[in-house]
Order: sequence, then C-alpha cells, then structure tokens
Amino acid sequence: MHAIAEGVMTGQDVGSYLMLAAYENEKKLQNIATIAGVDGIKRIYSMNLLPIAALRNLGVLISDNVPPLKRAYQRFASGDSEMLDSVIQQMR
Repeated sequence: MHAIAEGVMTGQDVGSYLMLAAYENEKKLQNIATIAGVDGIKRIYSMNLLPIAALRNLGVLISDNVPPLKRAYQRFASGDSEMLDSVIQQMR
C-alpha cells in the first residue's frame, strides 16, 4: 500500500514528518527502478556489436508484436505505480 493512502486510511496526519519520509522513501525506490530501466535501454542502444544489435532488434520486434508485453513496457515507462511496485519488490 502506498504511504499516503495508508496514512489517510488510518487517520494519520499525512503532512507529518514520518508520513512524508515514508512517501519520500517510496518515491526514491520508484525513481531508482525507472532510472535503472532507462539506463539499461541507453546501454543496450549504445552498443553497436552485431550480435548485440541483432538481439536488441529481435527484442524490440517481439515486444512490439506481443501486446501484453508491450502494455507492460508502456505501463512501466509511464510511471505506473503498481508496475513499479512489483519491480521494486523483485529488487529487494
């Protein structure tokens, strides 16, 4: 559950230091996951070795033609908090 929503549901002061610190930590983890994803994409596209380029192009072709996979990428890239939360849980 997200820090602010949990605070609202439990009647806590969402402007308190503890609630804002929890929110900040939650957002930091989401930002780290997003930065890692973007950095990975940048690294993959900066490599020009033929085998890597072929695998990269194959990955793009597959992800573009598999609608559930394409939607997952779109959700992640748009900052979908549920998608990012699941990625963060896997990172822990």
